[in-house]
Amino acid sequence: MIDLAELTRCIASTDLERRGASDLLFGYMHDLQDILRQSKLKALVIDRFGNRVKNLLREKYLVACDAIDRRSPENTGKSKEGIRCLLDNESQSSVVSTPSHSTYRERISIEDFEIIKPISRGAHGKVFLARKRTTGDIFAIKVCF
Repeated sequence: MIDLAELTRCIASTDLERRGASDLLFGYMHDLQDILRQSKLKALVIDRFGNRVKNLLREKYLVACDAIDRRSPENTGKSKEGIRCLLDNESQSSVVSTPSHSTYRERISIEDFEIIKPISRGAHGKVFLARKRTTGDIFAIKVCF
């Protein structure tokens, strides 16, 4: 998470008018994909935050390429090639950002929690005190019948 936050700060501080900004942003995209692929903590928060950063980085990269095209129209081939490669990576983004971990789920389910004890019972279901397995946070969960 620290690497992801540090990379996000670097991306945010990149000056788009500086020469070579698009190459720098393209490098950041590869770094971001490596971080998401090698994340030891397979948390939904890291994956979602990483995907948001990736989308913002993609937009910033396209703006940087447009700035290059306005300055020098003869370099359009290189920026178009980078955009094409970046968009090709978009089609693979779910593979890249989704960990290959077999226990990874898009949605949080009841199996992500350890039931500690029942709190109350009502007409529509029971309320349990539960601990989230990945973080250890305590929640009250209502299970409807």
